[in-house]
Amino acid sequence: MSTSAEKIIENNWDQVKKEMRKSWRELTEDQVNDINNYDDLVKALKKSYDITEDKVKEKIDKFIDQFEPEENPNRFEELKKSLHESSESAKEKIGKTADNIREKTSDWADYAINYSKENPLKLLGLGVLAAVTIKKILEK
Repeated sequence: MSTSAEKIIENNWDQVKKEMRKSWRELTEDQVNDINNYDDLVKALKKSYDITEDKVKEKIDKFIDQFEPEENPNRFEELKKSLHESSESAKEKIGKTADNIREKTSDWADYAINYSKENPLKLLGLGVLAAVTIKKILEK
């Protein structure tokens, strides 16, 4: 890990410590309290996750990115773009679902109208049956 990343950990220690438990749930509170520097963090993660030192350092590098916006000036734009793409995708899916519901509702409404025109007595009977059923339910 670069010296600048070690400085980022050192300069943001309180915030880093809070985020450690969120990011690495396998670390116990005691382990987090015993971590005083980068090397301690590497040892604790290796022990808790049983992974190689290289993998630990990769995880730490990704974790540290959130504390170093000056080294990744495009991060905000990347996140904004990703959020926009996600919202557009959600809008599209919601629109398709709404269209599908409208289509099915319209089909059902057309069927009900046609049925009532063709079978007015049956419809009246169904209405009476529904009213009696509702009355019995409400009486309970």
